[in-house]
Amino acid sequence: MKSFVFCIFLPTFAVLAAASDVPSKVGQLTYEKHCVACHGKDGGGKTAAGERMPIPDLRGHAVVSLSDQELADSIGRGVQHKVYPHSFLLKKDVTKDELQALVGYIRTLQKK
Repeated sequence: MKSFVFCIFLPTFAVLAAASDVPSKVGQLTYEKHCVACHGKDGGGKTAAGERMPIPDLRGHAVVSLSDQELADSIGRGVQHKVYPHSFLLKKDVTKDELQALVGYIRTLQKK
């Protein structure tokens, strides 16, 4: 009986674990496509663009202290951006779901 239960639940847990990783992969791919050139792989903003513009460190207090909605508004709608507006993201090819996944991915950078 124990092995029967194990065989039933193990695949279920594997599917749930894989499904929970999907948003982070979408967020990572979105970050790599739209953000890494300016903010860098680690989110620190130490890039060639960061030398020309005041690119914020995504791991810094100013960004960490934003709520997820504030961060999504900042990225997707250009709220609080004066030098390099991001408002193009939601107008181009980034969906709201991808934007939320991107916020989640940025949060993982902040924990490293």
